Amino acid sequence: MTPSRVLLIKGVSRYDVLRDFIDAVGEAFRARDIEPVVLDSTPLKTHEEIFRALKGVGPVDMAFTFYIFGHYVDPQRRTLGEIIGAPVVVQYVDYPLSLREALDNTDSAAAILTVDPSHGEAIQKLYGPRRFAHLGFNPHAGTGEAFALPASAAQFAAERPIPIFFSGTYYRPVDPPWKDFPANIRRVFDEAADYAVSQEFVPALDALDATLKRMGLDPNLPNPSIRQVRFLADKVHEWVRALRRYRFFEAAAKVGLPLTVYGSGYDDDLPRFPNIDYRGICGFHDAIRLMQQSRIVININANFGRGSHERPFTAMLAGAVAASDHSSYYADQFDAGREMMLFRWQHLEQDLAGLRDLAENPARLWQIAQAGQDKTSRNHRWANRIDAIISAASDGR
Repeated sequence: MTPSRVLLIKGVSRYDVLRDFIDAVGEAFRARDIEPVVLDSTPLKTHEEIFRALKGVGPVDMAFTFYIFGHYVDPQRRTLGEIIGAPVVVQYVDYPLSLREALDNTDSAAAILTVDPSHGEAIQKLYGPRRFAHLGFNPHAGTGEAFALPASAAQFAAERPIPIFFSGTYYRPVDPPWKDFPANIRRVFDEAADYAVSQEFVPALDALDATLKRMGLDPNLPNPSIRQVRFLADKVHEWVRALRRYRFFEAAAKVGLPLTVYGSGYDDDLPRFPNIDYRGICGFHDAIRLMQQSRIVININANFGRGSHERPFTAMLAGAVAASDHSSYYADQFDAGREMMLFRWQHLEQDLAGLRDLAENPARLWQIAQAGQDKTSRNHRWANRIDAIISAASDGR
């Protein structure tokens, strides 16, 4: 199927990230001579308003959305696909089991895309291979145009006064989300989380399943109690993400990594981190502008160890050196140390000390920034993701 007209749905998004993604996807479709029709769901408050807006779009060949309306059902039990009369592709850019209500209510005729293959595997293990018309991998892409890099390393350093930039929410793990579970269930989650943290990367559901097996329980048995535990794998995901982000900041402080930080949740703990220059909260557009002033941009993938986050791609387009915790996808797509930097949880302090030193090496920074921007510009824009979206729609019913 080659669509001629596609519906793109946007809505409320933290820091406006997903709204910008939809705009970028629209431009990518337009570059293919495919007409994008963007529907902003933000002002729509009632079922009647939603129905009128969807029908007012007119005929389309497919719809694409980051969650918004992906699981919508109106009072007449009509799904989004039934209302518009076209297949629907829903892209998950977070851990899907954290959005279980949406998954549970998404039409089986929909196509699902995830940004990490292990996320798709979790859906398949818990919902079955035929729950959705299509289940596939489609990584993030960089947003924004390639920012012109200067002609010399010295100029690169002079134009980028921020040594190392990070934008994201701060988490301080205090009590795990299963602290009020029965004791025997707490033990399962405690051991699963400990196992996940002890490894470079283990998907949350895999960590739970491995723990159940060590306890003599078959995770694949049709046992309602076991099934309920497995559906709570997002608790392991959220805890490991919070714990690793906190440990990143602990290690960064220990090695004196000079961080310029934007995001929420930092105020109470800033005295613990004298290496942080905290600047408040910024939106996605401002974050891109700040990346253009930064030498290195940090990304913490945490539980996307086989997939992606948009930050490294956007950072490289902005002309910065992207530095992320290891993902097999990044390792496959980029030459680590030449096109981007990867650090490992197993030797975090050592790798962060290397980034600290790299921030003061303009010649190497300039070389990595050029190579990373070139690779990202060619292979990791939304224009490079459109084929996967169209292919998924072709499988939609």
